[in-house]
Amino acid sequence: MKSKKIIALASLFLLAGCAKDNAATEVSSSTAASETVASTMSTESSEEVVINYDNEQLADLLTELAVVYPDSRFPSEVPYEAGKNLNVVANVEEQNEALLYYALDEKYDVNADNLHAETPFAAFYKEVLESPEAAQEMVGKQIAAGASEVDLGHGITGYREGGAGSAYLVWEEGNWVISVRASNIDGQDPVVKGQEIVEFLETVALPAPNTDGQINIDLVISDMYATQIRWQAENVVYTVCHQDAISAIKMAVSMNN
Repeated sequence: MKSKKIIALASLFLLAGCAKDNAATEVSSSTAASETVASTMSTESSEEVVINYDNEQLADLLTELAVVYPDSRFPSEVPYEAGKNLNVVANVEEQNEALLYYALDEKYDVNADNLHAETPFAAFYKEVLESPEAAQEMVGKQIAAGASEVDLGHGITGYREGGAGSAYLVWEEGNWVISVRASNIDGQDPVVKGQEIVEFLETVALPAPNTDGQINIDLVISDMYATQIRWQAENVVYTVCHQDAISAIKMAVSMNN
């Protein structure tokens, strides 16, 4: 029975890897070079260098996007590295949307050719499915279960499991299931990150999924898919990706505005 639980928890991150592959198809082929993500920031330092966004710069970008895509709505908060310029590659086809975000020394127009060879730190996707059931399946919400219970604070119980060099922590908050994967080899503790996330979620309100919302946080990687947040709204699935967990949550929360 224990091995089945380990497999179930590990499947969260297999699904996250699939999400990375599926999400890449939403961006036009002209951005293919951007899909090969090789972050220069380590997992340990990402919390220190990814800080609050520049309001004026993001506001300008949202204004520019509104001109090009007047019927679309994008995250109104995108935390990025201090001292950098926020850039965007956007692709909107019919009802589906895909945005890649870049923190660079230079400032470029939306969809500038210069961005295609750069490395994004975050992404936003909106995908319209044929039915709410298909949207639920795409979210891939998992049941919170594990070998041992952990107190994460604020009356929330997490379930911890380990296997194959990794430690997994998973818990539920409303219609959301949140999971953290850490490396035993590197001495990472998923409970520390879990408690940080629980504490932060006491101060903000995530979008309310119809039934299914899933957050996967992978401390083992440091690219923009390190944290993936995905939720269902009828037959629509929204996905936010960011190399920093708190920043990803801020992006998702901004979709409530």
